[in-house]
Amino acid sequence: MKNSLAKHQVASFVAHDDIEPTKEWQAEIERALRTADAMTAIITPDFIQSKWCDQEVGIAFGRGKLVIPLRKGTDPHGFLGKYQGLQTTGLDAPGVGEELVDILISHNLTAQRMADALVERLATTNTYQSAKAAMAMLERLPHLNSSQVARLVASIDANDQVRDAIGVPERIRILVGKIGKPGQV
Repeated sequence: MKNSLAKHQVASFVAHDDIEPTKEWQAEIERALRTADAMTAIITPDFIQSKWCDQEVGIAFGRGKLVIPLRKGTDPHGFLGKYQGLQTTGLDAPGVGEELVDILISHNLTAQRMADALVERLATTNTYQSAKAAMAMLERLPHLNSSQVARLVASIDANDQVRDAIGVPERIRILVGKIGKPGQV
């Protein structure tokens, strides 16, 4: 799932994978919680039994961050229980990653951060394929601000992988043309 998210400019922290040996694990987790834009809580029976998971979710809530519960064998509980969890039954890790990206793109707490990342991805792409993939994601965003629009337009001239990617410059112009029409960009 982490790899699937990375393809969409979403950096993830998974404690048991990302904490290097000899690092103070609690400090590393606290740092990650302080800098996260959103959190995914994978609700399993082990999550319920953990002495740490509810505290980590509480920190994210206390910071006003989006917490996305993933239902994997059990339902969200406590403060998290008021939110509909994403059912993961039948989805593989990349499929869950794609669902999470859709949520991050559309949610008001994370949409602008995703827009920044996707605009940067397009502007700095080094392949036509990546330009087309970034463009497809950008077209799903609910809103772009003026600096994001300017960066997109500039990327047509500044990056040949954007300029020469079949259809991408035209799609950027269409997207930019929707600015000012409520609910379209």
